[in-house]
Amino acid sequence: GTSLPNFMALVDAVNASEVDGSINNDGIQCSKTNGGKVEARGPLFQMNLFEDFDTKVSAMHTTLLSESKTTMKNVPNAKRSSQYDPNRHRPLLLVLQKLRLYDEDLDGGLARHHVKMRDM
Repeated sequence: GTSLPNFMALVDAVNASEVDGSINNDGIQCSKTNGGKVEARGPLFQMNLFEDFDTKVSAMHTTLLSESKTTMKNVPNAKRSSQYDPNRHRPLLLVLQKLRLYDEDLDGGLARHHVKMRDM
């Protein structure tokens, strides 16, 4: 599916607030003034995607994938949806580490803008 790539793109869009200067490429403010001083903003999250995060889970995936390839050859398409599908069942671990305080105006604006542009 597209949910993981869509979510990761959303996090990347929010993290784009680290753009230098007061306005980023999308026209959204990405700096704040603090006593007349421009304060640079950094990324909100550090994002890491792990495919092989546990040896037991990875071994189970490999076994199920091998079994499904063998048994899927003669299975009609209508029944395949209940079988092991690595695009839907592949175990992945996405870890987000928050790096700074959330700013509703900045981060929320970037997220809303990203979703609006993605859905056009």
